[in-house]
Amino acid sequence: IGGKAAPAYETAKDIIHLICSIARKVNRDPAIEGQLKIVFLENYNVTKAEEVIPAADLSEQISTAGTEASGTGNMKMAINGALTIGTRDGANIEMEQEITPQWWPFAFGCTSDEIAQMKANGSYEPRSIYENNPKIKRAVDSLRDRSFAQTDEEHQIFSDLYHKLIETHYGGPPDRYFTLKDLQGYYDTQQKVEELYRKKRLWAEYAIHNIAGMGKFSSDYSIHNYARLIWDIEPCPLDQELLDRVRYDYAIHNRCY
Repeated sequence: IGGKAAPAYETAKDIIHLICSIARKVNRDPAIEGQLKIVFLENYNVTKAEEVIPAADLSEQISTAGTEASGTGNMKMAINGALTIGTRDGANIEMEQEITPQWWPFAFGCTSDEIAQMKANGSYEPRSIYENNPKIKRAVDSLRDRSFAQTDEEHQIFSDLYHKLIETHYGGPPDRYFTLKDLQGYYDTQQKVEELYRKKRLWAEYAIHNIAGMGKFSSDYSIHNYARLIWDIEPCPLDQELLDRVRYDYAIHNRCY
């Protein structure tokens, strides 16, 4: 959920409320205690990112292609070793090009051209997906069958999310972000995530290739481009004597440990 959008975006706030309600139920279930936990990080900032990003195994960048481009969080996670499950949207496209499709195993969903075509010809019918996919229907129905709502207010909030997915809402089309269109593909790709994660050495190999392919997105690369294309400045010449001294001190330090 885009934290920057949430303060002024009613739907984002409702989805955050839903996440917290799902967490309330899941985290109290003794059948999965110690195996699964849902946590929503409030007031996400750099300090929290410094702990979360290096710890992440999987980076979820799942905005519908062409609607809400993924930003720099996916880059930070990939550089720190997380594999990406994501649509072909925003920076995900450039990252896949650099890492190569061979080592980018968890792409899913429609392309931006496919989304644009459905918007143009009005062919998208989320209700048809809902009615013909039992798993999706069960998930969407949980928004209004009080699976997660404990109060009438919560029931109203989650029912409103249901209507936004299935029915015309305030004159706009249902499911404006094509969430249900990509949902089965997302589920199937998560099965691939589970299969690969069981193969620890192979997962590590993928992670290493992802890290190795991320040089283009490093701060060094960005600063070099700024210096060359915007500031029109040249790098300062290296002080070789100072550089040799730093290398020597580094080598001595590492020997001590």
